[in-house]
This record gives sequence, structure tokens and C-alpha cells, in this order.
Amino acid sequence: MVKSEYLARQAISPDSIGFATAGLRDDDAGLLAYIRTSVPEIDSIGIEKACIRAVEPDKINARFLSILEERNRLVSDFLVREQGLPGESVLVQTIDLVNLPQELRVPQFKIEVSMK
Repeated sequence: MVKSEYLARQAISPDSIGFATAGLRDDDAGLLAYIRTSVPEIDSIGIEKACIRAVEPDKINARFLSILEERNRLVSDFLVREQGLPGESVLVQTIDLVNLPQELRVPQFKIEVSMK
């Protein structure tokens, strides 16, 4: 998220920010200077921790939820459009991540099939 914000301030077009962030190195002088404005101790704590401190938790949660929603939409679209399943037969949900025990927090898909 920090890299995206940095590139947005560099007047990179929103359509190409995803490609630009992939090519932006963690040791980029401009990026480090940008992070240093909000997290001066970046040199002692490292870029990962500095980025975590630089982004508000609410923004991280909102971005995470939007990624989950997009994933669910893409899975549903794949099953309906590519696999030919009737739309009313497809339900994609995300489990309750807040109350999920730690040992079950492994990325996975569960497909339940019921015949009528």
C-alpha cells in the first residue's frame, strides 16, 4: 500500500500503478525518503515494519476486505461463465476470519456440492 501511495504521488497513472509497484525495489531512494517522512526510524526497524507503521490499520482492513470480495467475485464468475454452472447454484462466501481458530487459518477453498 505504501508503494502504491508513493507512486500515486509521483503522478503514475492509476491504471499502471500495479505494474510499477512490481518493479519498485525496496531499496529505492525515493521510496525510502517517502516512508521516512512518516516513519523516521525506518533505518533501524526496516522497511517492512516501517510500512506497517505508515499505513493506518483501518486502511489495511478495508483493502483486505476488498481483496476478499474481489476473490469471491472472480471465483463465482469462473464457475458461472467458464464452467457453465447456473448462477443461482453458486454461492461463494468467506468464513468468519475474526473468530476462526489460529490452526484453521490456512488458505484453502472448500467446495460443497448438493444434488437436487
